[in-house]
Amino acid sequence: MKEEELQINKARAIYYTLLGIFFSYQGVKKHKELTIQILEQIFANAINDQTQKDSHILLQELEQNGVEKICEEFDKLFIDNFSQKAISLTASYYDEGWEFGEKCLKIRDLILESEFRKSEEFIEPEDHLGFLLLFCSSLLQKANPCSIAMCKKIFEELINDFVNFVVLEILKSKNARFYKSVAKILGSFAEFERLYLEVSPPPLEEFVDLESLRKEEKKAKWKKRVKTDVSEEEVGKGRGV
Repeated sequence: MKEEELQINKARAIYYTLLGIFFSYQGVKKHKELTIQILEQIFANAINDQTQKDSHILLQELEQNGVEKICEEFDKLFIDNFSQKAISLTASYYDEGWEFGEKCLKIRDLILESEFRKSEEFIEPEDHLGFLLLFCSSLLQKANPCSIAMCKKIFEELINDFVNFVVLEILKSKNARFYKSVAKILGSFAEFERLYLEVSPPPLEEFVDLESLRKEEKKAKWKKRVKTDVSEEEVGKGRGV
């Protein structure tokens, strides 16, 4: 493998690690110092000007105020289903409208082909964005042809299909502040990966929430109860009892 390719793969692994941390539950809290170190590297050697600006925003928040606000925002965006519907981070949800679908089965098969296994500490399913990103980082760090090829396969067949939807859902959320910067870094990196790996971008289309559609179809089938006025005479005859 050429030196240039090695350096590019190292840089790619850094981005995958950073984004995997941000999209894992309490990832930033568990890996605060590592997150700061990576953000400093990205700020110094960013993909583009926007990524440099966004890495600076995140770096400044972590250094000045710690992880609390970022972790709270993660919960509001991706965990809390009370105030508004949480943004899903699984490939299956965007593909089929529910968790543990075909995409989840696909990544499980790929994991079995590798030397890695999912940690019990990672509670989300295998097709969760955070897990996919960290898995790709681990594969690139192995730096052998098989692991690098598997990383491409994961990006092409899993991440590429739904990453744009995640980015757009975050950018339009009223609860997103710091994660808007994370989403823009993710979007820029995904574009880089498509160019570098020669992977076609998914078609430009708005996300259709299949789960919501199914719920609406169910509601439409429910019988509507119609209220009518009942006279005393009709009540006496047994109607309305």
